[in-house]
Amino acid sequence: MEQSLRRTSATYAKQTPSPPGAPPRFRHHYGTRSNGPTNNLAQATTPSMMSDAEIEASYSHHIAAHVHCPVTGRKLNIRKLRKGPEGATWTRSLANEWGRLLHKGIGQNRPAHERVEGTGTCFFVTKESIPKDRKISYGNFVCDIRPQKAETHRVRLTAGGDRLDAFEDTSSPAVGLVDAKLHFNSTISDAHKGARHLGLDIKNFYLGTPMEADKYQYLRVHKDDIPDEVFDEYDVPLDHNGYAYLEVRRGMYGLKEAGIIAFKQLVRKLHPYGYLPCTHTPGLWHHTTRPTTFTLCVDDFGVKYFTRADALHLINAIKDHYQLTIDWASTRYCGLTLDWNYTKGYVDVSMPGYVSKALERFLHPAPAHPQHAPHKWTAPVFGRRAPQAPTSAASGKLLDAKGKQRVQQITGTFLYYGRGVDPTILPALNEISSQQAAPTEETLQKCNMLMDYLHTHPDAKIRYHASDMRLYLETDAAYLVLPQARSRCAAYFYLSNNLTSPTDKPRMNGTVHVLCKTIPNVVSSAAEAETGGIYLGAKDAVPQITALEEMGHPQSPKGVLITTDNSTAHGILTSAMRAKLSKAFDMRYYWVKDRIRQKQFDIRWDKGSTNLADYFTKHHAPAHHIKMRRLYLQATGLPPVANTTRASDGEGVSIPPTSVRR
Repeated sequence: MEQSLRRTSATYAKQTPSPPGAPPRFRHHYGTRSNGPTNNLAQATTPSMMSDAEIEASYSHHIAAHVHCPVTGRKLNIRKLRKGPEGATWTRSLANEWGRLLHKGIGQNRPAHERVEGTGTCFFVTKESIPKDRKISYGNFVCDIRPQKAETHRVRLTAGGDRLDAFEDTSSPAVGLVDAKLHFNSTISDAHKGARHLGLDIKNFYLGTPMEADKYQYLRVHKDDIPDEVFDEYDVPLDHNGYAYLEVRRGMYGLKEAGIIAFKQLVRKLHPYGYLPCTHTPGLWHHTTRPTTFTLCVDDFGVKYFTRADALHLINAIKDHYQLTIDWASTRYCGLTLDWNYTKGYVDVSMPGYVSKALERFLHPAPAHPQHAPHKWTAPVFGRRAPQAPTSAASGKLLDAKGKQRVQQITGTFLYYGRGVDPTILPALNEISSQQAAPTEETLQKCNMLMDYLHTHPDAKIRYHASDMRLYLETDAAYLVLPQARSRCAAYFYLSNNLTSPTDKPRMNGTVHVLCKTIPNVVSSAAEAETGGIYLGAKDAVPQITALEEMGHPQSPKGVLITTDNSTAHGILTSAMRAKLSKAFDMRYYWVKDRIRQKQFDIRWDKGSTNLADYFTKHHAPAHHIKMRRLYLQATGLPPVANTTRASDGEGVSIPPTSVRR
């Protein structure tokens, strides 16, 4: 029986300005419920007493993110921030950004330690001097608050690259989230050998890369976005509409080609010191003689080193060409917070504050009661013999453009969080994302239920234990559980110990990747769905195997172990049984079978009650989510579970005994 949801499509806030004298038109905001979080705005006054300007001015500080008004949810631009309660701070930060971009810097009348050096990225020019065949784009100021940086209130001028032509290939190698997690595991697994993790951040990485003269780009910026301090120190020509024009001579945020020219320059500068990108894994680097490896995400380095001399060798190599910030504790990387415990052999990965900030942005209040399920579920009816009804598509009235945008923003915002630290929300996001092109009121209800769940469980944490760095994946599929006769597959990837016998189970570890995906074509049987899940999981495993080998962790000669709970798929892929009338999934079948023959993969059958991927293919009841969250995450604040051993949850899955999998 479908569980009812409390909210309807009316919950998404109307963000149009209110008429003069009328209260702001929104339905939910923080501080309206006694059991929800509050902020200074809610404690001081109610929105109906405040003008739009006062609401916009009362923004709150966020962690490493854009600044949003906590009442309207709107992103605040630089002009509004300069008129807000910290206007002087934002104006100084804006002037500093101009100083970084221009050739002389900024702050001739400031104390020496407050002056900002210039990079010569941009030069003021007249409109008439711009070549007639060149496009002129806009400049956009991105504002955020970064507590971990020396300059906490950050303003960055980005070029409108969507209106400019790139003059070379724009693809730039950067590490993926999965490879970064593999690298974390590599570091903690070699901690007993002395391995440690180091964070490095190049300052003005993009702004230090010169462009060829015939490839300069051009922007225009209104005079209202140029502080008086810049006018005092530079000759700024303006056109009759008040616009200044910039010639961009170095790589700059927003330019399509900025990433690749910065990357090529880094390769040239680090090559003499023996540092080279790995051949097959984007964003992974190694040294020709030292055991140092590092991952590169734009300008952030996550470095695995074994001795301080090795670390200083890399630091000095970079310092010869760039300004550098060093984080010896390596507490943050790729938006993830890292808590290393080398002596006990584990690292915790989390994103504290991310969910609460996002919920504040979406004006989503705390639920009246804790929500332990991220999506609706259908309670099983045991003994029913009637045929199953087909899964229907999302019902209800289609949302307007603003509602559609809200659904897409919710999906995009929480997808990185789900992939990063909380995979329990991936099945809900899979269902919502399949409907976001034409969302209905029911789709919005699903978004609200997901956010209720995140309100109840806001700060997930994954723990990676030291291991033998053997990759394992467990796959599962749910047959015909989605509209239009589609099926969902899942694969759970983790690193664990070597197995000493064929009957051993690998020790469970935090997941480095969870595949939760709709099988795009209609499959004709559960066995075909399971084979499709194995195929998609194995495809995702191939680059992980390559990355592990390039990190110095070759896999088992027998191949990476895949565990499935479908005996038919296992029998076909191991040639224990003959497939008939299987042309519909021949490609998947033969691809996996060939890889097994090549000993890239090994496949094992095990009962579904211990399959770690089963959770991600179906919709379960809240009690099951509570139990599985304890298994997958370092969960805190959850209700007690009466029986944490192998106890059936009524839906075909049980928690493996702690002694077996932990």
